[in-house]
Amino acid sequence: MATTEGFQEFVALFNSTASRVDVELGIEQFDELLAGEATCDGPGAGNLRAAYAQVGPGLTLKAVVFFLLKIDATGCADPLFNLPLEYMAQNAGAGPDVGCGPIRMACRSQCPIPWHALNLWEPAGAVEDHAAMLLQKAVWRNRLGLQVLPATAPAVAPVEVASRPRQPLDAVLELDEAIKRKTLSRQSLEQRQVLEQRQVLEQRQELEQRHELERRAAVQQRQAARAVGHRQQLVHQEAQEQLLTATFGEASRVSVSQYARRNSEPPSQGADPLRAEMERQQQSYLEQIARCRDEIQTLKSALRQEQERNRRLQQLLRGDF
Repeated sequence: MATTEGFQEFVALFNSTASRVDVELGIEQFDELLAGEATCDGPGAGNLRAAYAQVGPGLTLKAVVFFLLKIDATGCADPLFNLPLEYMAQNAGAGPDVGCGPIRMACRSQCPIPWHALNLWEPAGAVEDHAAMLLQKAVWRNRLGLQVLPATAPAVAPVEVASRPRQPLDAVLELDEAIKRKTLSRQSLEQRQVLEQRQVLEQRQELEQRHELERRAAVQQRQAARAVGHRQQLVHQEAQEQLLTATFGEASRVSVSQYARRNSEPPSQGADPLRAEMERQQQSYLEQIARCRDEIQTLKSALRQEQERNRRLQQLLRGDF
């Protein structure tokens, strides 16, 4: 677990309140967990609070990254985990003093890669209860068997201990650039969807306005038809009154019912010309009534066609094609 850079690495998993360290993993064990070659049997499933730590000479904590690790119900880690933990630890800000001077610490409030801040968590508590102090105490217990590195490197060939391959900075930056491109592509797709929804809404509003105009036109047509019928009725009544006035004289005008009663009486001698004139006027009125009925039938047919057209427009607005 020691490296030629002069530090050792391990990963710790905390409990839900970050008040104690539940699991300690060597960096090789952590790599196997990420690769799906091992499982974590300690904590339950969920986003666990974890910490990546770098230990320097004399088992002193030098740098720590407090990150979130997703574990499923079977104990397997999230295969999409891609945090550059070593890079973040090397570029972290100042942290608390856990006994040997301030350490470097990366957390949600001070993340060297801003777009990864949501994948980190914020430690809290006093100095003795701080998560960094819990890590230092775990290092001092040394359950993982960490080597006690000397304070200065020896003059002769140093002992090289196998370490995991380091992810170059260029690869980290390339990965972050790819994430940015995907984010921009998703934003462009969302904007396109919003534009399409706006166009559909405008088309629907246009159809509703057209339907409202056609409805108003239909109402005006019905009102015009009623006005025509009323006007024809007035003309008919006026013609009857004129006929009665011409027949009985201005001084002896009678109502239509009175005229009907007189007309129903047995005809007197010499009344045949008057009866013929009345029958001719009555026939004329009947023809006018027939024409009015034809016009009413025509208007009813036009109204049914307009109603059918409105029904189709409503189906189109509801999307019933």
